Amino acid sequence: MKLSKKHILFSVVLVIIVFAFVVMVQAYYSGNNNSGCGCIPPQNLSTDGEALVNEEMAAKLWNQNVSLGEYLENVFPDYFNNLTEECKEQYYNQSMNWPDLHPDLHR
Repeated sequence: MKLSKKHILFSVVLVIIVFAFVVMVQAYYSGNNNSGCGCIPPQNLSTDGEALVNEEMAAKLWNQNVSLGEYLENVFPDYFNNLTEECKEQYYNQSMNWPDLHPDLHR
């Protein structure tokens, strides 16, 4: 099967968007974590084949009304399953704040 330039470009853009989103979520929650339980979103994400499945799930959840816990549970299950119950509960109680990737469109 031959991939078109359109499909390749779409895949590259999707990976960039997911990466940018993860960096923004990490920065936001690292700076606003006042609970003291040490619950910080993942900093070192895998880049193996499993990451592709996670990117697809991230794309499906994009801009949906989900909690940060639901997002982490679906996109980073290995990380989420190793959290304490206290951290999981904290993440489930936080709304997912989706970044506005096109601020120029709202002028």
